[in-house]
Amino acid sequence: MEDNYTLVPEPQSVAQEFTYNQNYTYAANLMVHQDKNWYEVKEALMARGVDEQQATTIIDNVESEIAEAHKAKANKDMLWGAVWCVGGIIVTAATYSAASNGGGRYFVAWGAILFGGIQFIKGVIASMK
Repeated sequence: MEDNYTLVPEPQSVAQEFTYNQNYTYAANLMVHQDKNWYEVKEALMARGVDEQQATTIIDNVESEIAEAHKAKANKDMLWGAVWCVGGIIVTAATYSAASNGGGRYFVAWGAILFGGIQFIKGVIASMK
């Protein structure tokens, strides 16, 4: 006969995880909202009783997550910049083509083209950091 039971984490490990999450949030707040550098955050964590190795691990994890967020934002800027720019070019080409066949006016979507180009370049520059 097979025993069916659920493993419950030890209270000590849950408390440790809760403390780690609190310190992680504290470090992220210092780095993102208060613009503290690596050394200042490490000192602040150690002042809260975190040992040096765990403080370094927390900071490395926060920095890694910040870098991923910056990369995701840069990719989003490049994508939407390209969409706006190409969309503006398509609108301009389509209206020009229609106007040149039978005469008439056409629309140059220079705002979309310019905005999209700037957004795309902004994304490219941010992705190189």
